[in-house]
Amino acid sequence: QPIADAGTGGNECDFDFVLSANPSVGTGTWSKVSGPGNISFSTSANDPTATLTVDAYGSYVFRWTEINGGCSDFDDISVTFSAAPTADAGPATVEECDQSINLSGIQSVGGSTASWSVVAGNAADITFSNSGIFNPTVSSTAYGTYTLQLTETSGSCVSTDNIVVTFTDQPIADAGTGGNGWDLDFV
Repeated sequence: QPIADAGTGGNECDFDFVLSANPSVGTGTWSKVSGPGNISFSTSANDPTATLTVDAYGSYVFRWTEINGGCSDFDDISVTFSAAPTADAGPATVEECDQSINLSGIQSVGGSTASWSVVAGNAADITFSNSGIFNPTVSSTAYGTYTLQLTETSGSCVSTDNIVVTFTDQPIADAGTGGNGWDLDFV
């Protein structure tokens, strides 16, 4: 009697997954139980450690079936394939002449989520209008330089990007007063 062991499933940030079945006796074969796309194998469906490739992101269940004569057994694993995000926090550096800025993060993968944090500078000075969106407004209670990090998550796939923001006190120019001069000089 075979005792099928499909190994472990997992999460992938691309379309490929390395299978890890532990064969017992007989002949083993991989098959798809469920999932949104088609599958192919780097070697064959009978290779217990083949690299499996899908053509659509999503959650799949794969089955390792072993047959020895008239006896058989199977074991299933689950694998979730997600698009790998490429976080984009906007320009690398920016100087703001007040204490508030609208960030311009870009969502790289549909359905991904955003999370902003402060990775350098006094985090207590910084307030995000909503740290869970790609383009929040950021306010600072103090002038200075802060490194803000955008984390984009798609399934189990994560990418980060930083932006360095310098909040600078805006000078207020005062030219004094004009007037009339009775010669070619004016003080």
